[in-house]
Amino acid sequence: MYVRSFAPVLFAVMSLCLSMGSSQSAHPQGTTCNHNDWTEGSWELAANMSNLHTSRCMGWSFKPSTGCTLPAINANNICRALECKNVLIVGDSLNRQLSDELAKQAGGVPPFHQSPDPKTVKRYRKQAKRHKNSSLRKLGQVHRIDYKICESECVAEGGILARYWRHDFLFGHYSGYRNLEQDTWVNDASNGRFHTIILNTGAHLESYRASKKVFRDTLSKVSQLALHLQKVGSNTTVLYRTTPPGHHNCAAFNTPLESQPVISKEYSWDKIPDLNTLARGMLPSYNIRIVDVEHLSSLRPDCHVSETDCLHLMPEVILAWISVIVKVLDFRSTMD
Repeated sequence: MYVRSFAPVLFAVMSLCLSMGSSQSAHPQGTTCNHNDWTEGSWELAANMSNLHTSRCMGWSFKPSTGCTLPAINANNICRALECKNVLIVGDSLNRQLSDELAKQAGGVPPFHQSPDPKTVKRYRKQAKRHKNSSLRKLGQVHRIDYKICESECVAEGGILARYWRHDFLFGHYSGYRNLEQDTWVNDASNGRFHTIILNTGAHLESYRASKKVFRDTLSKVSQLALHLQKVGSNTTVLYRTTPPGHHNCAAFNTPLESQPVISKEYSWDKIPDLNTLARGMLPSYNIRIVDVEHLSSLRPDCHVSETDCLHLMPEVILAWISVIVKVLDFRSTMD
């Protein structure tokens, strides 16, 4: 009789303890996110688009599993996160997509400088295609773009500079026509002109064993750059964006996935998570913040730029990256 009467009380106490424990690991719905809350979650269709399944990629937003809310993407939030100071973005064509979209959202499109200029690029690419000449193709590779952004939001500063450098591997000259300027971006990163630096590499794997060795060397050099900036007293914040693998047969998908896919072996995409893990393990020790977009991007096979390009992503996903970047930069004061 005693045990039977005590059981409901015991159950109530256990339920209370469990609910308290779960509330500590999750946020009340609508609160802002803490560090890395965005590494788990799902894409949800907006209520006003619940019957719309005909527009590929449109109408979805990423919701972290903790229930927190990522920042809205607008010029005010971007410029505030950048503290009205210059930003340098370096990496492959995915980071080119990032720089283009960030500039667009912050009022910086079209760019005011491109090297080589658009006419030169068009001419060399046309000649390279006609003559099947890789040297001409190299001359037609865009390797630097400058945007003036935040002119309305950063009036006292006269707007700020957002600069993109193309370098698939960040350091060295490992692959053909893609890296015309080689390591020139390092001068920009080291001279204190840029308050925020966003780096990435990893999508262009050839031999995985060789690429892994190169990648470790790259992370070491990025760490050395961060140490140099700290040594000279720079308050530059260095971010590293993880690389999302591509999707096999992306044309077959019309909606986001509910769980992580089996990663395709084509182009060695299945090795990319290993490289992301290396970056997560090494870079934070050098005060480099990880912009971890692997999970949220891997759920979007429906959101690639074309049915034959299953690596590059539509703006809807890139906007989610920018939202994560804004949130990471909100923690800037805790990185010092």
